[in-house]
Amino acid sequence: MSYYFIAGNCGKVLVWPMDFSHWMNLKAILDELVQRGHEVTVLRTSASIFLDPQKSPGLKFESFSMSVSKDDLDKVFTMFVDVWIHEIPRDLCLPFSPLLKNVANELSDTYLRLCKDTVSNKQLMTKLQRSKFDVLFSDAIAPCRELIAELLQIPFLFSLCFSPGHKMEKYSGRFLVPPSYVPIILSRLGGQMNFMERVKNMMCMLYFDFWFQTFNEKKWSQFYSETLGRPTTLTETIGKAETWLIRFYWDLEFPRPTLPNVDYVGGLHCKLAKPLQKEMEDFVQISEEYSVVVFSLGSMNAMWLSTIHHGQPMKPLDRAIFWIEFIMCHKGAKHLRPLAHNLTWYQYHSLDVIGFLLASVAAIAFISIKSFLFFYQEAGRPGRWAVGGAGRTGASRGLPIPRAERWVLESVPLRLRCVLGRLEYFPRTGLRILVVF
Repeated sequence: MSYYFIAGNCGKVLVWPMDFSHWMNLKAILDELVQRGHEVTVLRTSASIFLDPQKSPGLKFESFSMSVSKDDLDKVFTMFVDVWIHEIPRDLCLPFSPLLKNVANELSDTYLRLCKDTVSNKQLMTKLQRSKFDVLFSDAIAPCRELIAELLQIPFLFSLCFSPGHKMEKYSGRFLVPPSYVPIILSRLGGQMNFMERVKNMMCMLYFDFWFQTFNEKKWSQFYSETLGRPTTLTETIGKAETWLIRFYWDLEFPRPTLPNVDYVGGLHCKLAKPLQKEMEDFVQISEEYSVVVFSLGSMNAMWLSTIHHGQPMKPLDRAIFWIEFIMCHKGAKHLRPLAHNLTWYQYHSLDVIGFLLASVAAIAFISIKSFLFFYQEAGRPGRWAVGGAGRTGASRGLPIPRAERWVLESVPLRLRCVLGRLEYFPRTGLRILVVF
């Protein structure tokens, strides 16, 4: 009932698109939103390559010019595809990463120019502000969409396949990616890893976490802080996304822990196969002299994976539409975002708790050892403790000891006296007292 109630309220969706295959995935969702009566506005720059308003009559395009040309954008994407095709298929993630990093820096600088031109366009931003959009929807591969959403003060959500090394998912989305059984993207590893493969997976994870940057975070964080008028970072701003729509599913991906604001909608752009044309089907069925041989490699595995993919209670495209409409209806989904976003890095990894527990154990051990040494030294002084009584007795001060205490002293075997104590001689009284320490 809630689903149909949400779907009955048409909203206004602002889209920050990407070119090439990313646009194909977005367009499948946008066309379905239009079919359900929502108003969809796509920001189209003068450098756009695949975004053709003539081929998408149901969408509303907001076109504007900028300093980045089509040739600049096409050049960067061509470099990226060339590195991806010819350099990625290697055995270890480290050798090709310097080349990938150079392309990523080039892509980062290009999109930074594009983003600056967009947010500095006062006429465009004023028009978007007056339009009062309900939500911003975008592919998460390139920044700027979260900055536009922050300036317009509207919720936003992402569609994403993956980022290099799962870095964006881990630090902005707080995804759980245990390296012991979740292979890092670009590591070419499977889910069942032996010891050396887990070592390789850990090396790849550390490399992408601490050395590789998909985008120059320092430049982007500085630009975001200047634009918003408050100190912030690229990672923090991306982390404000309400929902993440991940474009893969468990038929082709390894299982991993997930969060309530993450949904896996892989295959949303896939359509049912069309049947054979009637002429072709008749030819196959009634042919007597000739026969048709269908040769397919991996067809049984493909059918098995297809069965897994279609065995879902709700189609991936319907789930993607549901979350967009859900966020429009409720003005966000803050209750689904993990509270890990409110923690610092050391709180997230419980380093402060671990440090407190270690310090407590160390303090208890230190006090115990010091106390033991203190009592040991005090007990080792001559005449400090006598066998016959507690504390200082008369014998320890050179006075005659009572009969009961002397009986206790004489009852101690000689060998035990040598081990546990020593004899103290008092010349005036002629007494020899065993002092235990």
